[in-house]
Amino acid sequence: MKSDKTLWKSIYMGKSNTVMGMWRFVLTNEEIDRVLEYVRSLIP
Repeated sequence: MKSDKTLWKSIYMGKSNTVMGMWRFVLTNEEIDRVLEYVRSLIP
């Protein structure tokens, strides 16, 4: 399980050599916080 900080950075910066692109130019920091909350809600 990864920390919130690690996941937040992955959303913000993307992951190189994967299909996970960076969202820093699309989403605000607050929106990234909400995405992270949503991702965390999917874990039982």
